[in-house]
Amino acid sequence: MASCTTCSWAVELEDTFCAHCGAPVTDPLIGTVVGERYRIVSRLGVGGMGPVYRAEHTMMRRDLAIKVLLPELSGRDEFARRFEREADSASRLGHPNIISVTDFGRMPDGSLFLAMEYLAGASLTSVISQGPVPQPRALGIVRQMLRALDHAHAAGVIHRDLKPDNIMLVERDGHHDVVKILDFGIAKVTEPLSGQQALTQAGVIFGTPEYLSPEQALGEMVDGRADLYAAGVILYEMLVGRRPFESDDKVRIISMHLSHAPPRMRDVNPTVDVPPPLEQAVLQALEKHREYRFASATAFLQALDDAEASGDVGAEVDEGATIPNESGAAGTMSLWAGASGLLRQRRWRRGLGAAAAPNARSRPRRLRPAPTTRSISWPAPRTKAATPSAAAAPPPTWKRWARATASIRSA
Repeated sequence: MASCTTCSWAVELEDTFCAHCGAPVTDPLIGTVVGERYRIVSRLGVGGMGPVYRAEHTMMRRDLAIKVLLPELSGRDEFARRFEREADSASRLGHPNIISVTDFGRMPDGSLFLAMEYLAGASLTSVISQGPVPQPRALGIVRQMLRALDHAHAAGVIHRDLKPDNIMLVERDGHHDVVKILDFGIAKVTEPLSGQQALTQAGVIFGTPEYLSPEQALGEMVDGRADLYAAGVILYEMLVGRRPFESDDKVRIISMHLSHAPPRMRDVNPTVDVPPPLEQAVLQALEKHREYRFASATAFLQALDDAEASGDVGAEVDEGATIPNESGAAGTMSLWAGASGLLRQRRWRRGLGAAAAPNARSRPRRLRPAPTTRSISWPAPRTKAATPSAAAAPPPTWKRWARATASIRSA
């Protein structure tokens, strides 16, 4: 909270004019020197934890971005530790698709600050707002995201708040759409440095509801597969132009992440034409149970490569073609992608048969493949009869769901 220099009325940092006297609101940090070497030039924006400024290194004459933790938050241990954790997370990471944090310190008034590379570009949110992203561009963006996540996970860092607002697209060496992942402020460091305590607690929800994995929604401990779920939501949103789950009620969105199957892309936006193999890869990333998602970012990348190599963009489904139903009944289907595509589909069906999935609603939809002039007989999937010991796990109890929704409503 700042005050008007004319009438001393309390104003917010994002205000342009004082609501009391109408005088222009000026940021007191602009023009000052932070950390004895960073001159604040202008304010770029204001986030939930504080403002971000454009600054110039007084000796090197290089532009940087300075992120300042609000003074009222700097005095609260939890926020101060999370701000320090962002510096700790960044110190472990050195990847071309992750923003570089170069310095961390405290200002005379006690406020903490981070110095990081200055990025001139557009957020992925602004790109998606223009409509569905062409498939080659969307795949190029998500591949860079997955490579960055693979590096972070290998270093023991889980982002936990991956979303289009935290992804910048910049130009580097003549290359457009170079991805930069931002804001590791609520990242989970799976191996804290000596002398530091882990900040993650069971039963506490972190993240943005629209991109929240089911395990995050329940306040459970998370691993890298939570980031892969968010990456799947982002890829779905790029391809379709809308997220798979949308509602004005944040708690309802979380409920949909927990219990609703993602709708088919063509049902959400009939104008898009996503190849079935690519849609299946996205749906696997959006599995409710993390055991059935991709085990790593590398596996997600490989699935995208396979889908792009075997899928026919714009292919229509033959109305006469059928595929095995939920009970495993045999049917016929067209040979849509040659022998390699057929084998991949057969392996997928064997691994995600009716008896293998813990919740029928969480399985990806089986899509009809594109037609050709030949058809083959599709055998029934080999599944074991369900036994009491192999029965599906019960859904989360009402107590766990009540705690999760109460935490979201209070946040």
